[in-house]
Amino acid sequence: MRFYSKYDRIEYVVIAKQHETVGTHRRTTRGLTAKFHNHYFDSEVAAKDLQWSEEDRKTVERHLLEHGDMGIHLYVATDKPKDAPIDTELQPLTRCIATVATADGSQLCGEPALDGKDLCEIHQKEFEAAMAGVEELKEEKV
Repeated sequence: MRFYSKYDRIEYVVIAKQHETVGTHRRTTRGLTAKFHNHYFDSEVAAKDLQWSEEDRKTVERHLLEHGDMGIHLYVATDKPKDAPIDTELQPLTRCIATVATADGSQLCGEPALDGKDLCEIHQKEFEAAMAGVEELKEEKV
């Protein structure tokens, strides 16, 4: 399925890449990201190039179809409005990578991330508060 965005080089993180460290071993799980080039993203081409399973491809498509940007500046390619403005100067929109626990399981926050950060304003504040607490614990042990 082809998607169109009025913004070039935008990326939608569907499943964030995760790093887990146990002892001296580090395990990385592959994430799923829809990366637009020249305003378009083709899930079938991405699935082939990135060796996604059929389930992965459908997960990415479902994420884009249900995304809040759909119909605003994200469209199924055949639905692209003829007068859709194209902003080639806009930098890629980065989405918050925080995982939020819900009754249905875990999902990405997905709110726009702060400039130069991987987190939205709310999760960045929570992260900074948590890191400040870690520093306090380190100082107490000294």
